[in-house]
Amino acid sequence: GGWRWLLHEDNGTAQLNETSITAVELPAAVELPTAMAPKAETGTTLSTPAIETSETTEAIPDQPEAVVDGEEKAIVQPQATETLATEQPEAVTRVEAKPITTPFADPIAIQSERILRAQLTHTLKKGEPGEKLGSQIAMKGEGLIRVYLFTDMANLSGETLYHDWYLAGKRMARVKINVKSDQVAASSSKFIDKYMTGDWRVNVSNGRGESFVSAQFTVTH
Repeated sequence: GGWRWLLHEDNGTAQLNETSITAVELPAAVELPTAMAPKAETGTTLSTPAIETSETTEAIPDQPEAVVDGEEKAIVQPQATETLATEQPEAVTRVEAKPITTPFADPIAIQSERILRAQLTHTLKKGEPGEKLGSQIAMKGEGLIRVYLFTDMANLSGETLYHDWYLAGKRMARVKINVKSDQVAASSSKFIDKYMTGDWRVNVSNGRGESFVSAQFTVTH
């Protein structure tokens, strides 16, 4: 039960009467199914149906980002890393210094086929010449040297040969050789001192002026 106040207007004066109110019990609220429950409408939302496609979309790997002016972002493609070849030190070849040598110049000119061999030398051993001398002969500080002209001859038996030694065109010596065999070796020599340096020539000829061999050389200190 409870009280309800009724307001009556009587002659412009509102009076309040107290009446007895009987409480009416209302039935319990019926819970509606979810599907029937009213939905609050806040606006109409259109759903877009999904579009199926047969194309395959490949996943794009994340690209590094770079901030430009603090706001915009630009995609920076990774640059290929250039591999620099490491320069290998060059192999160093050690070259030993060698003394400068003058190419050998043979001072001999053979002018007859009957001269088998001819050579300038400083020494003779058992009739055979020693070291071969070239067109430049140095005294190497010695006050006196000896130079031989060695000849090996054939088919000159009975001939008389002359070895003429010239310094600067002047004959300094003449050596006479009598050939007594068809196969024979003969030599002549000249002592040269430090005052006799210069251009020398030796000529081998017979009495008729026929030349067989000659040698030209220069003596230096």
